[in-house]
Amino acid sequence: MKRALHMIVVLTLTAAIIGSLLAFVFAATWPTIQRNERAELERAVYRVLPGAQRFEEAASGDFSLYRGYDENDALVGIAVRAQGTGFQDVISLMAGFSADCDTVLGLRVLKQLETPGLGAKIDGEEFLNQFQGLALAPKVAVVKGGILDRATGRVEAITGATISSKAVEGIVNNALDAARKAGG
Repeated sequence: MKRALHMIVVLTLTAAIIGSLLAFVFAATWPTIQRNERAELERAVYRVLPGAQRFEEAASGDFSLYRGYDENDALVGIAVRAQGTGFQDVISLMAGFSADCDTVLGLRVLKQLETPGLGAKIDGEEFLNQFQGLALAPKVAVVKGGILDRATGRVEAITGATISSKAVEGIVNNALDAARKAGG
């Protein structure tokens, strides 16, 4: 009986000490994590809104919207942080649209855990560059075995990763709807 009580006390103390250390490390690193996430977000906004010198944040339901302005305070475009379900996990994107929401200015993947070598190619420049300058008439369409056509909003899907490619299509189109509702 004494031995069991001794084991319980030792395990409880060990768990309390380790738990306290984890809480301390978390509290000490949390401000740095927040600063890094904010810096990453700012880089993404400026990357999808070329020419923007500053931006203002505006929430819109499930989306975070950022209006980018040039040095003359003219609206350059609207960046939207959006996410959706991919093949394996949630995909988080930053999409930049022109001020009138008729063209994609840029697209960046913020987070994805798709299949390495297949779906993870949605993070590659070859796939993302297809969206730059893409006309939104009326929406983006990712086409399996298709050919890039910026005038009609058609993007070529990644071979072997149609689900991930289509997930990006859906996320971009949802972000576009949010930008248009926000008055873009």
